[in-house]
Amino acid sequence: MLDEGLESVTKLLTETSASFEGEYYAYKDISLYPRPVQNPIPIYISGHSKTTPQRIAKHAHGWLVSYPSLKSFKEFSREVEEVMEKEGRSMSELDITTTWGMRLGKSRKEALDQFKNSMQGGKPRDENWYFDNNLIGTPEEVAEFIINFEMAGANHCSPIHIAADTMPEIEEQLHILAEEVIPIVKKA
Repeated sequence: MLDEGLESVTKLLTETSASFEGEYYAYKDISLYPRPVQNPIPIYISGHSKTTPQRIAKHAHGWLVSYPSLKSFKEFSREVEEVMEKEGRSMSELDITTTWGMRLGKSRKEALDQFKNSMQGGKPRDENWYFDNNLIGTPEEVAEFIINFEMAGANHCSPIHIAADTMPEIEEQLHILAEEVIPIVKKA
């Protein structure tokens, strides 16, 4: 159903007059106005199902990867790359964005404790998961984490859950990210 929906919407967004006949969706001679300025409109796909690599290879301009460890990112990237090659595409065509939870601190332990104690900390997990699948630690440690993902093929990273419970805490975390982490990543 999702694949058919992606195909159907892509036709509407790229053709002046589109028709589509599928198992779940059907339309005839439809025109969409105003036309999108960006052509094509980028489609980003995320997920961990067996069919995600095929969807990415067939439809995606971008790939959103949520909470990956470096190991899982590299493994899934190889799967996506194989399917992309079968579709006659290259990984260089994809905008790859990784997303994580984030807590920066003066020490790794401080950052982990604050992450776990915040409302964003979520359910208790194995301690390695927190460090392997999130931006948790000192600015230097988090910068190294991001650089490793960049070297493995990620184009962008985005903290989507900042482990902070007040606006001043969130602002502080974003300032540390901008002023301490990003300059290290840019120098690498």
